[in-house]
Amino acid sequence: MRKILLFIEDYQEMTSLHSLLVKFGWDVKGIQKLALLSGEILNFAPDAIIATANGSQVKGEKLASKIKGRLPKVKMFLICKDSSELAHIDVSEVSGAFLKPLDHEAVIRNLAHFSGKRKATIIERFEKIFGSAFEEQQTASQGPSRQEVFDQWLMKVSQEEGGSWQPQEIKNQRKVAEEKNKNLDLDESKKEFVKKLFSAK
Repeated sequence: MRKILLFIEDYQEMTSLHSLLVKFGWDVKGIQKLALLSGEILNFAPDAIIATANGSQVKGEKLASKIKGRLPKVKMFLICKDSSELAHIDVSEVSGAFLKPLDHEAVIRNLAHFSGKRKATIIERFEKIFGSAFEEQQTASQGPSRQEVFDQWLMKVSQEEGGSWQPQEIKNQRKVAEEKNKNLDLDESKKEFVKKLFSAK
């Protein structure tokens, strides 16, 4: 993953993140107008998009569903204004989500996860720039992790289908599924994840 497109409503937030990402060697472009989006996606061909989830002008959550259907290889990350907004994100359509104000360390950790051969270089720069050890786990300032959000969704689905799984049971069943299928992860579609999860019981 080398090219990142920023579609962020808050100009200061966008310029600050732009400067940071460049330091880590990513090729970055930033836009704030919807009219420019399709052209940048076509011409710049980003590997990832970081967007405001639900701003007055930028609607990253709606964009995520379109990107998932048309450009499944493009990683989509959303910036949420609060934990309530974060909890409503469809985790099958995004690779990560962050709370405002942005935790830059958390952003780099998440992007590094998808950076393939460049990951080692990113970790090295991370420790030099932030002066702290690189950890891939999400920080408390980000609110619920993607797995926690997914667990909330899965509990709701199980209830709608007549089940009665509680939060701890959901976590336990996910662990069972992960043990039986080491390739199981949250980047799979929800249907596939649920199918494997229930078959692993």
